[in-house]
Amino acid sequence: MENKIDGLEDLRDLITNELNISRDNVPSIGKEMSLDASILFLFLTPEKSDPETKGIISLRNDSFVCKSLREQMSRMSIPEKDVLVWNLYGAYGIKKFTKKIEMDWLRVLNTLVKSMDNLKVIVGCGGVVWKSFYNLRSDRQIFLLPNPELSARNLADGDQMARFDHTWDNIKKIVVARQPVVLREVIAGTQNKLKDSIESIDTDKLKNIAGNVEKKFKNTIEEVEKSDLPDQLLKAKNEFKSFWRDTWGPKSPSDKDKK
Repeated sequence: MENKIDGLEDLRDLITNELNISRDNVPSIGKEMSLDASILFLFLTPEKSDPETKGIISLRNDSFVCKSLREQMSRMSIPEKDVLVWNLYGAYGIKKFTKKIEMDWLRVLNTLVKSMDNLKVIVGCGGVVWKSFYNLRSDRQIFLLPNPELSARNLADGDQMARFDHTWDNIKKIVVARQPVVLREVIAGTQNKLKDSIESIDTDKLKNIAGNVEKKFKNTIEEVEKSDLPDQLLKAKNEFKSFWRDTWGPKSPSDKDKK
């Protein structure tokens, strides 16, 4: 069961064949979702992930759960192709959650995770799902995040809603983050280019650049002075003006002595 699957329909076949569960009890998965997703939202059972619609797990369903996910995806500007919704126990009607049953389903989950090459984060909705991550295996770095169960009752609570928002804030950070090694290379390359650029500028050229910048700042401030501004913009203008004077204005003898 540890081999990769090629598509989400194969996941249904895997459950049917390996766990001897009727295919009618295994939900199909919306065509908008695929193994290419970078985010896996994991619920306890299909009844939890989409309690109002039996037969298909889809981000486009009209249930409270799906609407809540879509709102957060919109807030974070995350496209639906980046999200896959599934369940720890991927069949309808499961009532007993013994250790043996959990381990059987975790083998299915491990196969799913192994098949998602772009996967960066798994979100466990509810305490039972979150605790099961202890037995989740992966040979690459995947972030595991806890999340409250998505229900109207839970998210009506301010603290639970704040947790849900916080989860998505973290998801966004993880999904857009670059690998540390690549980031260090980019920073080092930028530093070297900046150093080379500074060393290539002679003193006279640098003075000319400073003079041009000074003129542009003066003209900008003069234009701003002529405008009627609300209090917040007026404050920002004055701060901007002070910054310009501190940076480009003549220094007093006492200022020079401090350097």
